[in-house]
Amino acid sequence: MNKSDKDRGEAPSASKLGAISLCRGHHNANKIFPWYGERSEANEGTIRHEIEENQTPLDEIEDDDRKICAYNSRRAMRWCREDLGLDNSDTKIEVERRLWWDDSWSGQLDYLEFWSQTMDHGDGEPKLTDYAFLADYKMLRGNHDPAPENVQLLAQACLVAKNFPNIYKVYVALIEPFQDPSY
Repeated sequence: MNKSDKDRGEAPSASKLGAISLCRGHHNANKIFPWYGERSEANEGTIRHEIEENQTPLDEIEDDDRKICAYNSRRAMRWCREDLGLDNSDTKIEVERRLWWDDSWSGQLDYLEFWSQTMDHGDGEPKLTDYAFLADYKMLRGNHDPAPENVQLLAQACLVAKNFPNIYKVYVALIEPFQDPSY
């Protein structure tokens, strides 16, 4: 399926699956009732995501908190990529890619990286094997479920596995620039 963001309609997104798992009526309630309240934090999160999506140079970021966020995010991403051995690898990176689970729900992935390497799967015959690394940015302060328990991250990993069936393994990370550790 190659739907665009605009085609999402009323289908839920991976970012809402955690809330839906806690309250089955969450999605329907959000379709019926308009949002009331402050949106400035959500807007700030969007700005910070765009800074990373565009890899805005640090010296061009005027707001100090945004600059710290970008610096820490990039440092955490560097650590993740080094741990996976990707710093000198030939990879393909996609940002803000929307993937679909048939027509029922979708997820927009902040960062998705693909690579291949030769691996012996136990049969004595080394084969070229495909991998993916998925990172989700949590750009605001606050607590988030850790990666092994994070429903949104799990849903996004499932989307990668479904949409790219040749992927042998999907590595995942939450990038939290204001936590310690930040990934």
